[in-house]
Amino acid sequence: MVILYLETNFLMSLALNQDPDASALLEKAAQDRLLRLAIPQVCIMEAFATIKKRVEERATFQRCIKTEINQLKRSKTSPVARQLLDELNQSLITNDEYINRILDDFQQATDRLASLGEMFPVGRDSLKKSFADPLIKSKRERLVLPDNFILCNIIENASVHPSEVKAFLSGNHKDFGAQVVQKALKAAGIEKYFAEAKNFLGWYGSLPN
Repeated sequence: MVILYLETNFLMSLALNQDPDASALLEKAAQDRLLRLAIPQVCIMEAFATIKKRVEERATFQRCIKTEINQLKRSKTSPVARQLLDELNQSLITNDEYINRILDDFQQATDRLASLGEMFPVGRDSLKKSFADPLIKSKRERLVLPDNFILCNIIENASVHPSEVKAFLSGNHKDFGAQVVQKALKAAGIEKYFAEAKNFLGWYGSLPN
């Protein structure tokens, strides 16, 4: 059995279609009972907040387009203005379709991950350690970063599975790839860290049956 720990970036890469290998990883987990996916529940909440922000950004963009459309409508004789007006009207339609696509893909991504992986709850020790001994530090003292809290939850969960082979996948190499974080992960029995799904799949495929 191999436990692969995931965090918010994996879910977002699925929802926003940023990594084709993320879907391949889910397919592998669906076919292979020896591969178990695990993600902190708090990551789902963080993903909801990120998607909300993304949709709000698109909505702001849409309002800007509408403002420009109203301005262009005042031009009665310019063919260039008319062409731009037509293109912006089409952009409104396309932008709305994109927003709906983001929401649909996010729901599908969370549904698939929920059906294939374990979503484990926040641990009491994780909360204490996040404040007492942050591994991913903020520039502002006493400010606990979400990634630090996520890391503490993963480490706490890994500690209750001492006999399993464990790995961690995160595209956030800046924070989770740091030496102090890698040392803490290995101390919890998470020996392998991967920044890309394809690298994990290559390593997993090389393991003896």
